[in-house]
Amino acid sequence: MIEGFAWIYPATHQSIMDESAMANAMQLASMLDKQRIDEAQARGRAHFETYFEPNMALVEALLENKGR
Repeated sequence: MIEGFAWIYPATHQSIMDESAMANAMQLASMLDKQRIDEAQARGRAHFETYFEPNMALVEALLENKGR
């Protein structure tokens, strides 16, 4: 569950802010204790910095194609 949250978390970043990802993140967070939420968020930030930030042009193109 922590890794799932970690992969959803980047889509809640203000530069992306996907509403369904935020709803899913909130639902997962309700099932985790504070320590696990902190761990999942740390992993999520690392995923964002590793995979999303270096590819923001692609992320933006995908979001635009999605109709955002």
